[in-house]
Amino acid sequence: MLATVQALQEYIGKPGTSSLCLIGLLDAAEEFIVAHCQRSFGLSETTDYLDGAGTPELVLSRRPVTELYAVFVAPDDRPDLFSLLSSGEITLHAESGIIERVGSVFPRGTRNIKVGYAAGYSVIPEDLALACVKLAAQLYLVSDLSAETEALVAPYKERVLA
Repeated sequence: MLATVQALQEYIGKPGTSSLCLIGLLDAAEEFIVAHCQRSFGLSETTDYLDGAGTPELVLSRRPVTELYAVFVAPDDRPDLFSLLSSGEITLHAESGIIERVGSVFPRGTRNIKVGYAAGYSVIPEDLALACVKLAAQLYLVSDLSAETEALVAPYKERVLA
């Protein structure tokens, strides 16, 4: 989760507000942020299969990279024949999620580069957590208005007898 219920309670100034309600709002805010940024933020292990472009650099799907486990390369004509690159052949630019092949290029091919690594944040950056709290607070305010509107129209609802 990008932000805590306590942080949201403090931000909206209602420390006794139901945690269950606020968790739903934080989840919705996080889903929006993940979709908007087109990436996830939590720390996890992953494997990318990338297309070699004949360049020395490749961009991984997740960042920041916390640990690079292995980089395998297969020739374009033998995509099933991966060979492990040594750590001296690769430079990792962790924050940007870029791997660079030292003194060479990644061969052209389709899904011919296999990279195993861990990426994401073990501690969510404060500005990202605050963005999640602010968005959840906006959702909270809208839901409060909806409840007030519901109370105004409730007397006019059609009643169904069971």
